[in-house]
Amino acid sequence: MRVKKFTILLIIIFLNFPSLWSLETVNGRVKLILHEGIGRFSLYYQTGLSGSKYLPLFVDQDPRTSTIKLVIDNKIIKLGESSEFKESAELTASGARFIWKSSRIRVIMDFAFIASKTATLSDGVKITISLENTSDQSLEAGVSFLLDTYLGEAKSPHFTTDSERQINREKTISLKESVDYWLSPSAQDPENIGLQCPINQEGITRPDKIVFANWKRLNDVSWLYETSDSRNFNLLPYSINDSAVCHYYEPARLRPGTSREIVIVLGNYSASGYSIFSDRDKKLDKLLKEAVAPASGYTVDPLIAIQEDLSTVNNLISEINRMLADVSEVTDEEIRVMEEILNSLRSKADQYSGGR
Repeated sequence: MRVKKFTILLIIIFLNFPSLWSLETVNGRVKLILHEGIGRFSLYYQTGLSGSKYLPLFVDQDPRTSTIKLVIDNKIIKLGESSEFKESAELTASGARFIWKSSRIRVIMDFAFIASKTATLSDGVKITISLENTSDQSLEAGVSFLLDTYLGEAKSPHFTTDSERQINREKTISLKESVDYWLSPSAQDPENIGLQCPINQEGITRPDKIVFANWKRLNDVSWLYETSDSRNFNLLPYSINDSAVCHYYEPARLRPGTSREIVIVLGNYSASGYSIFSDRDKKLDKLLKEAVAPASGYTVDPLIAIQEDLSTVNNLISEINRMLADVSEVTDEEIRVMEEILNSLRSKADQYSGGR
């Protein structure tokens, strides 16, 4: 009888504990934890350089309150909770990542530590969500990203933007509205601490909609939540003063073998903003644009096109040689971009040789 009670107790503990396994990595002033088995993450900021205190930038008591949903051909899937997907997690040179695989689609959520423009240490992360159609049929795929925020709940405002000093009621920001960032400011130190999400910046994917509302209302809706400025962040009697924010990236067509990338940046508040591209990133991006661009003058003067592509090859070789000098600094994203450049150049080489 005692053994049976002990077994029941273990089952109860297991069901109520959000994750028994996690990957933890620290860089600069940021700590990132991936909760394996439930497909969630937690993000922390070191508030003092001399101490070891880390402040959660959004709710971490139960990581399941922040979620990523996919909509695939009108079917809603919550990542980390769907039996359709096999999940894995791993540390990378630049941070960490989740990988979810199903028979139709592969999803990679890659985290890379980054620093704001005036910081010398990492104070944020770049999150790249990649959706790859691995089936032989086209499909429509979109993403929603719900964050259970809390820093602004102790004292108004719950949220601010670069153009709005207080958001204390439901609000929707559409794609056409010019907003550089939203912020969930710390009630204790709003000038220095807060969860910031840049929006209108090169390299970051602008959401089709950004919705601020009560967490339970956002969590309970299957997909898009319709806001009303008559509602605040209460949902009586279930939750009081409980705010959250959700990004919506509406479905787009993915042909077989093609991918869609969504880039999000989260970090501690920085008045100067975040720069997600290093000088090396910019050079690789320029090489990629050159490699994928149609060969200029190809139908008129093939020699000009060949010279342009040879120049791209030589520049790529120079970048590879520079990276080989310090392999430890090469990121997974840089390797992915170089592979894309090589594939594009290989395709052009087939054109020049007539496919031989």
